[in-house]
Order: sequence, then structure tokens, then C-alpha cells
Amino acid sequence: MKSEEIKNIVIEYLTGKDIQLVNVGIGVGNVIEVEVDALRGVTIVECCEISRHIEEQFDREKEDFELTVSSYSISEPFRSILQYRKSEGRDVEIKLNDDTVIIAKLTAVNEENFTLEYDEKVAVEGKKRKEMQHFTVEVNYADVKLAKLSF
Repeated sequence: MKSEEIKNIVIEYLTGKDIQLVNVGIGVGNVIEVEVDALRGVTIVECCEISRHIEEQFDREKEDFELTVSSYSISEPFRSILQYRKSEGRDVEIKLNDDTVIIAKLTAVNEENFTLEYDEKVAVEGKKRKEMQHFTVEVNYADVKLAKLSF
């Protein structure tokens, strides 16, 4: 089995629905894991319907496989813009490609980038003590190595 084939089956099924495919993984022994998500979340019933649809596309006599369809876990790293949108207004942990880590509130999301806001104590010229300052930064998705909710 090929992940592209599974992706196409799921995408076709989800067309017109508010659910999006997040990831397809195929492991040793044809163990297939499909992750889906929606802004409102995904129900167990919807996962079962997607699973049934995938299974109907294959002949178990020809190919043996194990299939799991689940909703995106909030403890997992973000894999699509949908996860950023769902997390808007929440604290996130962002690891940039240069290994800089930012823990901040995700305040805006669009197709090209997202905006973070955070407070940090910084050295101020002419003062002995660091002072708290507020920062707002835009980050391009291409600059992100890892993004996830901060707990």
C-alpha cells in the first residue's frame, strides 16, 4: 500500500466536509495511521466513517492491513495551518530553524505566517536591571522547525 493512494482516498472522501487530512503514515506490516482534524474537532463517529470508507476501497483478500483513523492530538506538533488556527489565542512553543525557542501567545494566523506576542525581560542601555518589554513578532512557516501547544 502507498501513502499517496491512502491520502487521495481520504481527501476525496473529505471534499466538501469541514474535516482536513493532517497525516498518513504506513508502518511495517501495512499498519496505516490516518490523522484528521477540524476547527471544531472530530468525533469518533466521523473517524469510524472515514475508516469504513478507506476499508471499502481495498480487498482484504489481496492486501492485509491494520487501519487506525484518529483525530489530531493536542500534544502532537502542528502539521498544518489548521492546527495554528485552532490554537489562536493560546500559548504555543515554537522552535525555529536556528534552534531558538519562543513560548508566546499565538495571536494571528494567515496562509504565509503567524503572529506571536510575549513579554521578556531585556537589558536596557543605561539601566542596571533588566526591564520587561512586550514583543510582537511575525514568523514565516518556513522558519519553523517545530510548533506545538505549550502546557
